[in-house]
Amino acid sequence: MFFYRCCVATLGNIEKRDRLKKTTNYETRGLRLVIDDAAEQYDILNTLADITGVPEGGFVQHGVGRSLKRKIPFGERVAFANDPGYKMSIVRGHQRLRYDDVLDSMFVHDTESDHFIEKDLYPEILPKEQAEWKRLREYGRKITAYYKKPWDEKCFLASCRKNYR
Repeated sequence: MFFYRCCVATLGNIEKRDRLKKTTNYETRGLRLVIDDAAEQYDILNTLADITGVPEGGFVQHGVGRSLKRKIPFGERVAFANDPGYKMSIVRGHQRLRYDDVLDSMFVHDTESDHFIEKDLYPEILPKEQAEWKRLREYGRKITAYYKKPWDEKCFLASCRKNYR
């Protein structure tokens, strides 16, 4: 369904769009699933592996990237979006945490109602949930550091990456 939406948005010709729609509906008749939760592009590989059964039983679900085929309760799927040139963020459910690589500042907003990112919900959140956001922030920083170190040292081959595990 994601591919279908992208293609329709980029095609200006109605005739092509109708043909694409008919073809897509035929091919995806039994696969209509809308996931109203956080997802990133790195989830696609795990999802395709689960659908095709490669490897048998799907990937082990740890680290970054989760299969969208697996049933996870709403709001428990976490998506990390790290853009060191801007702000790093974590999306869980309909809430996004924006944070810095070094500073302790944290900003939570509702992705559904606050499109212009104006209202900070972090001070209003219960202390237990604030602690969970802090834990996720530290995990996001570790993920960024894991990928940033080989990039900075120009080490992209498996032979030199064994030192990063």
